Amino acid sequence: MNFKAIALTFVVTLAVGIAVGTSLVSCDRTTRLSADEKTINLEMDGGKGTVGLHTDNKELHFVVDHAPSWVSVSIADSTLTYTAGTNDTQAVREDSVVIKCDNRSVSIKFVQAVRATYLSVEPESVTLPKEGGTSTVSVHSDGCVQVDCPEGITATLSGDVLSIDAPNNNGNAKSYSVNLIADEFTSTVKVTVKGNVCSRCKGKGSITCPECRGQGIICSYTEYNEWTGEYECADYVDCWNCGSGSMFGRVVCPSCHGTGH
Repeated sequence: MNFKAIALTFVVTLAVGIAVGTSLVSCDRTTRLSADEKTINLEMDGGKGTVGLHTDNKELHFVVDHAPSWVSVSIADSTLTYTAGTNDTQAVREDSVVIKCDNRSVSIKFVQAVRATYLSVEPESVTLPKEGGTSTVSVHSDGCVQVDCPEGITATLSGDVLSIDAPNNNGNAKSYSVNLIADEFTSTVKVTVKGNVCSRCKGKGSITCPECRGQGIICSYTEYNEWTGEYECADYVDCWNCGSGSMFGRVVCPSCHGTGH
């Protein structure tokens, strides 16, 4: 009997069995990795918070592949905790925290502002049709801008573009004010959503004349009254703005141009 041949056959068989066995053992691979937030905006004074992480890898082995020096991060129980200090660089800074899990990665962008030195919007007013829709406004600032939007419309700031959305309006025309705040600076965007009736003239097509306040006449000259010690109007003439015709005391509504809608 050839014991060497038998031993060699056993070893080869065992090796093949191990190899086959190994190939049959499945290893959980990450096919999905996501974070609850894509961008974190930090004020100049810094801040801290958490971001939820999600993966289909049962081992939940997250690794911080990259983080900026000015952001401290840690991960526990599928939650990323971050802390950032004051931005003393006199410039807006941004970088990304990159999280890896197996063969997948996800990035979370961090943006930290400085104290604003200016804030402006262009244009300062927008008008949307009664069917609703979206209008955009350019926002210029070197600080962190916050948006205060009233109910009835939505306003979302992405970078330096403010998107204003309004739903269909079957009622009267509506007016809104969207306020933007960057430290001690404020800017306002006036938003008008057209409707079946103009919100300014209430469907009349005209408004009270701002020059004569609806009187139809204005003072042409004044004289000093010794008894009262004041100057008083001595004569009146027809208002130059609304005249003395059918629009006496009123002018065409500048919002609807007289249509009432």
